[in-house]
Amino acid sequence: MGELTTRDGPIGWGIIGCGVVADGFASDLRSLPEARLVAVTSRSEERAQRFADRHGALRCHARAEDLVSDPDVDVVYVATPNHRHLPDSLLCLSNGKPVLCEKPFAMNAAEVREIVDEARARGLFCMEAMWMRFIPAVREAVDLIRRGTIGEIRTVHADFSVNVAFDPTSRLFDPSMGGGALLDLGVYAVSLADLLLGPPVHVAATSAMAPTGVDLSTAALLRDAQGRTALLSVALGSVGPNEALIAGDGGTIRLHGPICAPPAFEVSRRPATTAPAPDDPPTERVRRLVRASPALTRAARATRSLAARNTRRHRVKKHGHGFAHEALEVMRCLREGEPESPLMTLDQSVRIAGTVDAIRVAAYEAAT
Repeated sequence: MGELTTRDGPIGWGIIGCGVVADGFASDLRSLPEARLVAVTSRSEERAQRFADRHGALRCHARAEDLVSDPDVDVVYVATPNHRHLPDSLLCLSNGKPVLCEKPFAMNAAEVREIVDEARARGLFCMEAMWMRFIPAVREAVDLIRRGTIGEIRTVHADFSVNVAFDPTSRLFDPSMGGGALLDLGVYAVSLADLLLGPPVHVAATSAMAPTGVDLSTAALLRDAQGRTALLSVALGSVGPNEALIAGDGGTIRLHGPICAPPAFEVSRRPATTAPAPDDPPTERVRRLVRASPALTRAARATRSLAARNTRRHRVKKHGHGFAHEALEVMRCLREGEPESPLMTLDQSVRIAGTVDAIRVAAYEAAT
């Protein structure tokens, strides 16, 4: 099931869509001896030919239908605009080609389920290209969290903001093409929250809208069944921290920006807090704090100094632009006959799309 049966040696890739992200992906493929770029296609034949020449693709097909019929293509990377992810992924699967589809997997959870059902029915490998999940810094940070380095997670704060000028002709601001901050950027923040906390049981959100009808910015508050929260913010046309902070009861982990491919993270451990004595009433504690304010200032400085000493920076090198790591996982799964990656399962993609849908609904309800 999902097994590679075509040949030994490098795995042949096809790419549908020749935009900026595909350019980075193809560049990373060239550095992997396990991979070779067989064929590309785009809406513009001229653009596709330039792309093929730049990245050493063996062939340039005029149509996606020709690419998925190419016998030397073992797996297809779908890098078309968001609204094309469903039809292009289904085209690949219906022609027996495994799929790596750019995020967001599709326009909504119903479309994602359609892709998932088709892949499972045909026994073909399929995965959302959520490259953040495969970046070494993210994997190492998550491993530390799983091992209890910062204790029990309490909150996740994540921001992804890109300062792009409003352009009504751009796909980013076109609702029919799946534009908007939430669908294009918010999936990263939602995916990180889902990875760390699981599905939310409560969602609150608000959005600021562009004249074209897409969201320029969205802020969401998610709460899981254990009462843990995720505060997520995404925006087009503004500069934000572009990082994530995971807070536990024993410390924090800060993923440096951009959160889609962080180059480093910091771990800060905090000493355990002590509960006040039962016979020390709150009012007396306040009086003592006021009387001791000069000492508190000195103590605050000492605490900051201690925090600095308890903070360790981890710089984790990524391969190329960072797309290589998801490509390596796809090829591992194909070689080993796994129809899904355990690092980014199809059920997780369905769940994430469902959360994005819930955020859109909550933001709409907040505005009406």
